[in-house]
Amino acid sequence: MVPAGGAIDLCSTDPAVWATSLTAYAVGLNNTDPDPACLARKAGTDAVFIQRASTCTTTEAGAGCGEEAGQAYLQVSECGMEYSLIPYVVARGLDPALTLQTKACDGTRAPKRRLVRRFYYISTDNVLSSVDITPNGTLPPVALVENIEQMQIEYAVDVDGDGTPDAFSPTPADWSLVVGARFWLLARSTTTSRNGSAALTFEMSDTRFAVPETTMNFKRRVYSTYVAFLTPKSRRES
Repeated sequence: MVPAGGAIDLCSTDPAVWATSLTAYAVGLNNTDPDPACLARKAGTDAVFIQRASTCTTTEAGAGCGEEAGQAYLQVSECGMEYSLIPYVVARGLDPALTLQTKACDGTRAPKRRLVRRFYYISTDNVLSSVDITPNGTLPPVALVENIEQMQIEYAVDVDGDGTPDAFSPTPADWSLVVGARFWLLARSTTTSRNGSAALTFEMSDTRFAVPETTMNFKRRVYSTYVAFLTPKSRRES
């Protein structure tokens, strides 16, 4: 589902397109939604797309902090008069358009942070994975955890604007109201067990997972957690 009142191209490699959808910090793909062209997930599982600025600037040391032409960067003006005209720029690294200023308004460049656009999903071979979308295209998937058979997600919706969830939904009508997500992960053991067939179905959000007959003797366990989206949540708190 796309955010209410706008559209977002999840697979776009154009930083100019990215700049028009920064309010969509998270967009979920429910188990019945079709995959975008840049994603191939296990049928019947959820996925989530996130976009955020890096926690480090391009002038800081550390992996992924330096400026690269193959990545896109967000630069926010700190100069009042400039900000009223051009509040921010999204562009490839080393692009001459990244000239916004610090609060000194003396030509000193404002910090730049890499813009991360990433899917989290279950691959067709039962691996919890992530994949990044960059200006140079879709990067190879990164395997995070093996033997994860199912992921379901519900999103915390803040209707009254106080930063506290008022409801949970697998498919919110307006993604700009989302302040967190509740995840369910179904993990499977790597070896079979004599007692592994005790649980044959698992209820996770809006989905019931039925254990395939061919894999009943594996032990399984459901893990659940809640993740707050700190920046949108804190902006709503009084």
